[in-house]
Amino acid sequence: TIETVSNLFQLTSLSGGALYNTTYKIRVAAKYNGVWGNYGDECMVSTPSNVAKTTDPVTQSELIPFTVVGYPNPFTNSIKLDITTQNTATEVEFKVYDMIGKLIETQTKAVSEIGNQELGPSYPSGIYNIVVTQGINVKTVRVVKR
Repeated sequence: TIETVSNLFQLTSLSGGALYNTTYKIRVAAKYNGVWGNYGDECMVSTPSNVAKTTDPVTQSELIPFTVVGYPNPFTNSIKLDITTQNTATEVEFKVYDMIGKLIETQTKAVSEIGNQELGPSYPSGIYNIVVTQGINVKTVRVVKR
């Protein structure tokens, strides 16, 4: 069992970490106002049988960054997202959820279109999670609208 305030978790968070060549059954339940809801359907997640190794060491500066920052936070009209990525071939998807997990908005944009991405002018006041995905990269930004 893993309890977290985030809508994401990693198998490495498991006690003892994740094992290679293993299939895990995962079920999720949400806690709202201190009360647990019912578990959803289980899904199966399999880890790879081994890790590809390279003879060339990879330095931190060679890793491709993927960062997302929302500003201003809190915001009154709209929130701007500053996204750093070097992957110009893969589209970026934005999903906005309210605090009870309801999907509010979904957009998919080419990297060339995300320079001044703004969200939220029609949202009511509240707290939102913006999940930004590009390929295997996923970042969640929690923002507040006054």
